[in-house]
Amino acid sequence: MKRPFGYLKHPEDGISVLQNSMDNLCCKRGDLIDQLRSAELAGETPTHEVKDWLAKFDVVDVQVSKIRNDHDHHNGRSFRCCVNRRSEACQAEITALAAVELDTAATRLPPSGVQQVAAEWPVNVSMGSYLSILETHIQDDSSRIIGIWGMGGVGKTTRLQGLNNQLLHSSESAQTPPAFDYVIWTVTSKDCNLVKLQRDISERLGLPTHINQAQQANEIFDFLKNKSFLFLLDDLWQTVDLAEVGIPHPIRSGAGAMKQKVVVTTRLEGVCGQMQARPIMKLDCLGEDEAWQLFHDKVGEETIRRAR
Repeated sequence: MKRPFGYLKHPEDGISVLQNSMDNLCCKRGDLIDQLRSAELAGETPTHEVKDWLAKFDVVDVQVSKIRNDHDHHNGRSFRCCVNRRSEACQAEITALAAVELDTAATRLPPSGVQQVAAEWPVNVSMGSYLSILETHIQDDSSRIIGIWGMGGVGKTTRLQGLNNQLLHSSESAQTPPAFDYVIWTVTSKDCNLVKLQRDISERLGLPTHINQAQQANEIFDFLKNKSFLFLLDDLWQTVDLAEVGIPHPIRSGAGAMKQKVVVTTRLEGVCGQMQARPIMKLDCLGEDEAWQLFHDKVGEETIRRAR
């Protein structure tokens, strides 16, 4: 009989204890949120256990606020009994949450298969036809390294960006299984070196970085060797040894087998040959009509009209 009669006492003391417990739990939540913010900067995401704990905290927080509000605005023996019962139950939930040990607040998700890259200018009719040809070569099981060359400014990078983003759109629509586990976009340029290239690839794949180049190459190779991948190597000025980078040499794939492909763009036809690219696509300058349309799109009708 002692416990039921105890619910009839004034709830002030119980609510005070309840609020103190909730304040302590708020401190634990604050520390957890600080950890999650640091983890987010490192590219990590909260674990399912942490998400569940935070959701339960929100529920209890609302319950405590409701109990305090009911106590402040109501009185009477029956209402005191109700408030005391709810305070006791809520105190048990707070105690259980406070006892939970959250050893790992966040975890690193596997890298996304395709990441969007910013396209330089919209795909026109000519670019669309080139993209169609490029996609055909990528689907061809006999093509392993594909070369695209042409003078600066003809749209090599733009076509590669268009291919990347088109694969991203196909992956997000989920209409068909993705053609590749990973599409890796990298830019080399004149000042690119092995260390930078390895670092860019490792960051893209979420791999640990090493000072030793051979060790870094092994890290990349072990990750990619049993996966389908498309390696997009843009603006290549000299030959790159794929083995030194850690990229598995693309295998000749058959129907249903994993696909491993490399596409390089360069201003130098000789680089395509040295990379053993087959096939090799040459991009020419835009025709007069296409060049005028591009100029018109970039400058705008109003600027052209003023110039006239």
